[in-house]
Amino acid sequence: MRTILKYLCLVCVTSLLAACGESGGSTSMKGQVLEKVQSPDGLVAATSTREAGDEDTPASYRVYIEKSRDPAQAVEVMEADRSDAPRLRWLGPGDLQIAMECGQIHHFANFADVWSAGESKEKADQVLMLLDNQDVCPVSGEAAPAAAPANP
Repeated sequence: MRTILKYLCLVCVTSLLAACGESGGSTSMKGQVLEKVQSPDGLVAATSTREAGDEDTPASYRVYIEKSRDPAQAVEVMEADRSDAPRLRWLGPGDLQIAMECGQIHHFANFADVWSAGESKEKADQVLMLLDNQDVCPVSGEAAPAAAPANP
């Protein structure tokens, strides 16, 4: 009985380590990193990623917010497809603008609280998101080219 308990404990610990482990230094982010922009105060960073699509599924874009010194704690704030890559711009230390020409938004959070492992939630940095999603995408799923300026 004691051997069985030791074996079960070993299996549980191994499973936990495998679930928590990171391969190749990656974080919890999905896809290939496209852009990473530090906030003006340097406390947090915004990162956009792209997951490749195929003939049946369009490419997917995600935006994450993370503490600059603890990127493993990334929080997903947006997921979209049928768009060009989102552009990230800090408007202030806690204000991020996410701009897209068009797109189908599957998930969007208008704020995120981020903190490092071991910190209390009271020490969280709050980031507010502003989504600038212009126009409707054409049926093909690709962003439409920018309109030419009108001649006066």
